[in-house]
Amino acid sequence: MANVYASSFGFFLGAAIQQFNQKSNYGEITYVNRSFWTDIFPNIVTIGLILFGLQRTALFSDLPITPIRITSGLSIIAIGAYSFTIRLVPELRKKGLVLLDRKISWDDFLTYSWFSEGIIEIEYKLNDEIRSFKTMIPDEDELFVEKMLSKKIAEKLEKDEFDEYEEID
Repeated sequence: MANVYASSFGFFLGAAIQQFNQKSNYGEITYVNRSFWTDIFPNIVTIGLILFGLQRTALFSDLPITPIRITSGLSIIAIGAYSFTIRLVPELRKKGLVLLDRKISWDDFLTYSWFSEGIIEIEYKLNDEIRSFKTMIPDEDELFVEKMLSKKIAEKLEKDEFDEYEEID
């Protein structure tokens, strides 16, 4: 059983490190919907997981230290570390969008539309298929997000327009 816990520890710790590196390579966050339920509450749960993992290892108690206690505690800590890197809402970053653990570059971003009041639908290309997702945007952030996405579409159109024409000597 300790091998199963050690394997899950390795899997989740590796996934957490990979996710952290991907997000840091995608640049700074330009916009993310921050609220208690999308930002603070998941972090409280994550801290609880990590503390439970530390308690499970029995490093700070009088219980005997055994391989199964150590590996099960480490696997819970690794799950907590992984959940720190995952956001419940999309992140708009300098180099693209991050949706859970998927990176969408601005080159693959196609368009957006308001699905309803406060809900935006974003279309993007993934493996030559058009996909979309919907997310809530607070009323006070709608104008900022719309300006930013419109700017990205304009930049893409400008780039595509000049790529289409050849220079004549």
